[in-house]
Amino acid sequence: MKRNGSRLWHGMLAMVVLGVALVAVAPLRAALVQQGDNPLRGRQLYVNPNSNARRQADEWQRSRADDAELMRRMAAQPVATWMGDWNRDPRRDIDNTI
Repeated sequence: MKRNGSRLWHGMLAMVVLGVALVAVAPLRAALVQQGDNPLRGRQLYVNPNSNARRQADEWQRSRADDAELMRRMAAQPVATWMGDWNRDPRRDIDNTI
């Protein structure tokens, strides 16, 4: 019985020590992340001006103005364009994208 109580005590002590260590290290990690060089900081990512969302917003502008505004906000977000072996002519597709 004493053995189980001792294990429980050691387990709880280990959890407390781990918690204190994590709390102590968190500000250091945050400082490192803020100091890191981000090559994209201050740059704007590409937003497709002819996206489906943008065309839908334009279509809804007169009949569903509130929905059109929400769709326009979605259309203003940068999204990835995936290229792969399904592209027959990747060079042309890239040129058409940019």
